[in-house]
Amino acid sequence: MKNELENSKEWRIIAYVRLSDEDHGKAEGEKSASVENQIKQLELYIKNMKALGENIAKHKVIYDDGETGTDTKRTGFNEVIELLKEKKYNCLLISDLSRGFRNISDQTYYLEEYFPLHDIRFISTTLQYVDSYLLPQSAMNLSVKIQGITNEQFAYDTSIKIRSKFDLKRKLGEFIGAFAPFGYDKSPDNNDILIIDPAAAEIVKKIFLWYSDDLMSLGAIVRKLNALEIPNPTKYKNRNGIKLKNPMGNDGLWSSSSVRRILTNEVYLGKMVQGREEVINYKVHKSRKRPKENWYIVDGTHEPIIDNETFQRAQRVLGQNVRAGTLGNIYPLGGILKCGECKKAMSRKSSKGNVYYSCRTYNEKGKQFCQSHSIREDVLFSAVLEAVNFQILQLDDIQLLLQRISDAPRKSTDIDDFEEKIALSKKELENEIAVCDRLYYDLIKGSISEEQFKRIRDICEKRQNELMRLIKSLSNEITNNVKTASDMPAYFESFKKNKRASELKRSLALDLIESVYVYNDKSVEINFRFADQYVLFKHQRMDEHERDYKI
Repeated sequence: MKNELENSKEWRIIAYVRLSDEDHGKAEGEKSASVENQIKQLELYIKNMKALGENIAKHKVIYDDGETGTDTKRTGFNEVIELLKEKKYNCLLISDLSRGFRNISDQTYYLEEYFPLHDIRFISTTLQYVDSYLLPQSAMNLSVKIQGITNEQFAYDTSIKIRSKFDLKRKLGEFIGAFAPFGYDKSPDNNDILIIDPAAAEIVKKIFLWYSDDLMSLGAIVRKLNALEIPNPTKYKNRNGIKLKNPMGNDGLWSSSSVRRILTNEVYLGKMVQGREEVINYKVHKSRKRPKENWYIVDGTHEPIIDNETFQRAQRVLGQNVRAGTLGNIYPLGGILKCGECKKAMSRKSSKGNVYYSCRTYNEKGKQFCQSHSIREDVLFSAVLEAVNFQILQLDDIQLLLQRISDAPRKSTDIDDFEEKIALSKKELENEIAVCDRLYYDLIKGSISEEQFKRIRDICEKRQNELMRLIKSLSNEITNNVKTASDMPAYFESFKKNKRASELKRSLALDLIESVYVYNDKSVEINFRFADQYVLFKHQRMDEHERDYKI
């Protein structure tokens, strides 16, 4: 045998190794311990090949660290295939089949079709042993196929386990992303918690201020950010040592889409918002968007950067079809002011030192489709402001009622007891997760059978779901028992804040007004956002406290 090997074919070997789970403890660019162990194992195998008389011309080590084996779109593996395809190497060596493939279809394709077709020697040193040169039929053995199926099933079970664990963390409001949203950092003490990044948070606040209060359009904000040389979120993270990459490339400049993403992200309200996308399955690693009702949104998980009133105001502007002025500004009634007849937007124009609004349909399509409905801006703003101030004056009786409610003693509820039960339930939930995690290691080591593993896993997952429901129920109890007069609608706070307004500002209009209609006789109809909700709000409060007060 040795003599035959001495005169055998010249082998140029690629030793390929892979670690499936990211080793978070390793430094940048450093190989994990598991990868190093696999390399040592394969180096020893090559040394033994030489000792047996095989003609080894050269060998090269290529590895993937932290990439899945359920598809072949891996950086290292793609390099391997390219080198084999170019005939620079003619032998692929791996420690076991699962390092190369956790997908039976890929394993079958390469072992039974691609490698034989391109005259490539394939060696798997363990589980199952394959050498397509010395043992040509070994790649076709039933045991190899069974091992491939077993590897794929393990990948499937692991995928389910990881997905369940991540879903649980999302439900509990724990952050699982690789990078914190712009404006936040991961806590150095706990990566599941977001903390404010002061410098980035100031940029977020300015974007909301410019858009909601300073009447700037998206385009105007983009131009201002770029003119001030403020780096966009990706560039900002790169400058702070975070290796975030944009697959489309990144020039460091802001765009309307990046500003819009910030303006619509509820994370700035102190909510954890996750699960916007999902991987299709453990084989198909492409992501698809999920409907918002399936997102994981948990309140109060971190400190907010933006108050709810400012955020909702921004959403109202985004929901309107508003045209910016020549300087990129949006006028106070932009998106709100409409023609009373055709219900379409009004156009703004200047003439002889005055500013007028008139029906856009009339201006663009002619008098056969609508009438002018022209009105001077100062007259219109004066009428709207007077109506707003009149509504503000109506708050006195509501404020008196709310003050009396606020002064009333709260319903006696032992909140501490609920919080203690939540803490105990979360601790038990962590223990259940740990038990479920250990099951996989017991299965791998052969300490338990697959049947035992599935039975115990099902019990653990059932208990986890029960505990999650209990935690949610207890949290709802706390919420329901701490309601006070402070949970008044946002528009009420807007009225209180503005009191007697002296100027019609964009923020005031957005907070309080749904629409303004101008008719041909220059009459103005103003629809407030709250409509009859004052009456409803007052009645609700009276119902809640009628046993405590005689109102």
